[in-house]
Amino acid sequence: MTFGQRLKHYRKEASITQMELAEAIGVSMQAVSKWETDAGMPDISQIVPLSRELAVSTDALLGVTGEQSEEFEAVEKKCFEIEECPLSLNRPAKPENAKKAYDLMYEYYSVHPNDALAAEFLLERAECYWGKFEIAPDTDAAVKECERFANCIFRHSDKEDMIINARYNIASVYAITGQKEKAREVIAQMPFLKDDNRYWAAEILVKAGDYEEAERLCRESFTQKARFVSRCLRLMAQMPGQELAKKVEYNEYMLRMINAFLTGGEYMPHRQMYQKMSLTAGLIKENIWLGKTERALEHFRDVIATAEKYLAFLESGSKGESLMLLDDGLDRSSENPEDVTIRQEMVLECLRCAVYYGEHMKEAKESPEFAEYTEKARKIRKRYGAN
Repeated sequence: MTFGQRLKHYRKEASITQMELAEAIGVSMQAVSKWETDAGMPDISQIVPLSRELAVSTDALLGVTGEQSEEFEAVEKKCFEIEECPLSLNRPAKPENAKKAYDLMYEYYSVHPNDALAAEFLLERAECYWGKFEIAPDTDAAVKECERFANCIFRHSDKEDMIINARYNIASVYAITGQKEKAREVIAQMPFLKDDNRYWAAEILVKAGDYEEAERLCRESFTQKARFVSRCLRLMAQMPGQELAKKVEYNEYMLRMINAFLTGGEYMPHRQMYQKMSLTAGLIKENIWLGKTERALEHFRDVIATAEKYLAFLESGSKGESLMLLDDGLDRSSENPEDVTIRQEMVLECLRCAVYYGEHMKEAKESPEFAEYTEKARKIRKRYGAN
């Protein structure tokens, strides 16, 4: 945003007319109009009076608030070290570490109450760890703190992604604390209906003849949508009180979707291969509970076949199968032997679950087919050093 755009934004936010602002700081309305259209700039002596009337910091008015300052970077780095696993890795830190990092950033924020980046850090932690550590004496006070962080972002950031994330997080806080109407109000302000703008950018690039970039954007857009469809199914299956038959329906649907995308690529995406195996192993147990022994056997065969295929791929590095339109590089394994070992262990864990069901579930123990598959799965585990 230009200075004029920021001035206009903050003036409207403060519900002040150009005339009222001009009178308050002792200039003409034409001068304010020129500043807002970037046809001129106020004198340096007028910056403080302007910020006072608009109730914003001079940094915010001049456009320096929210930038990645060296001081903020140093504090953030210390916080990440304390957390050990920052939120960006999707593995939340231990609550005690999170509280230490939160307190450190809060101390910085207390001195810099207009720093949108610090507010974002605090709001993300408050939302993620709600109920696991205290950010205020009681729930009402905690919600007010979160609102303060969100309002700081709305007021001092012009980054769309940051603003959208802040809306999501504060809506989540409202939902967690039972304030459903407030949560709905915030959700209504989120630009979900605009969809993914990468698709619209791709349409324009096709018209411009830049087909390679357009295809890349389409793949990214498709990847995001496909993964969220999968998340929707998983969430519906995991909802408390869900009937087993309905849960199995959702999980079978999710499995069909994964299988539909595993076609003709050059690598095997670990996330989807592991997702398929863990999902299929669970379906062995769930179908036995429903009395669908034959379907449970089909899933047992599938777990073994998928495990053998993927373990061979990890061992040899040969070509495999990929999610054709989800090839965004996020799931590729590195050349690091430790990476391969970790992936093998996750596959063997799925086989361990299948072996456990075959050995301990009454219907499985009575079936010679289950005994055969259980032995096959056990041999694969032994081949890779698992008990």
